[in-house]
Amino acid sequence: MTIRVRLEMAKFKINTIFRVTNRGQVLAGELIEGIIDQNMLIELNDGSILKIKSIEAVNHGKGISSIGLIVEFTKESINHIVGQTVVIQ
Repeated sequence: MTIRVRLEMAKFKINTIFRVTNRGQVLAGELIEGIIDQNMLIELNDGSILKIKSIEAVNHGKGISSIGLIVEFTKESINHIVGQTVVIQ
């Protein structure tokens, strides 16, 4: 039997949150450190966990872009996390 343990950890600052129809909720922001990948988990300050479904580029216009993490979540609203830096594992 093989057991895999993911030791990588990343930090991501959430600048804004928005919804894309038929895709899900997007956390747009900047990678502070580390590497992120699909299916990694985001640990919020309140103990909630979000799963990364995909990673996309977000074009805000006027040459401004950021990283967009499309996430799965069970809470009704996660808007309270805008401005936070979260840990991703």
